[in-house]
Amino acid sequence: MKNRFTGRFGRLFLNAVTLEGRSPGAVVTKQESGEDPGLRHSRMTLCDKRRGGFTLIELLVVVLIIGILAAVALPQYQKAVARTRLAGAISLATSIVQAERVYHMANGEYTVDVDHLDIQLPGEFTRKSLEASTSQYISGQLHVYLYINGVGGSPRVVIRSTQIPSFVNMSFDSEGAYYWCGVLKTDPQVELGKSICSTYGALRLDTAGSGYFYYDLK
Repeated sequence: MKNRFTGRFGRLFLNAVTLEGRSPGAVVTKQESGEDPGLRHSRMTLCDKRRGGFTLIELLVVVLIIGILAAVALPQYQKAVARTRLAGAISLATSIVQAERVYHMANGEYTVDVDHLDIQLPGEFTRKSLEASTSQYISGQLHVYLYINGVGGSPRVVIRSTQIPSFVNMSFDSEGAYYWCGVLKTDPQVELGKSICSTYGALRLDTAGSGYFYYDLK
């Protein structure tokens, strides 16, 4: 009994001393740790993958998706902005027409001087020219032209924006107004201009020989 106890105790003591003296980076075998080395390797590989970044394929897919979305969304955004600017030009032209009618009722004639009208042009407009029958006002990209057709004739308002390939043209007198949206046929963005003009009016079909597409505004 004594030899058996001494032998078993000796082995336990030897194992304890060996493990305690092992360095932190020492390799532990399956028999010593009780864990399968293959399982430990799988866990370490999974941790390494979680710490890694995106692969080249994943980055290319993301860039491709962003490019597709930009190609679809950008033209629609440009059309929306152009329609908004054209709507602002139509609203401004309508306001000038109403102010001209009020002036005509009070004075019996029309004027091309905006300072004589009961209207405030939006933004910081600068008067570039003022003659007897024509005037021009500019504010940034927006140009406003006032014309009078002949002595005592009916006036015309033309509003152009250099940011959109179209313009608003309104001819009117004391009885009524006739106005349209025009697009130069040789404009590089003629299709965009036709698209936004068609939103507010119908294409006039009797202008085959003209250099413009005219859309009668509703």
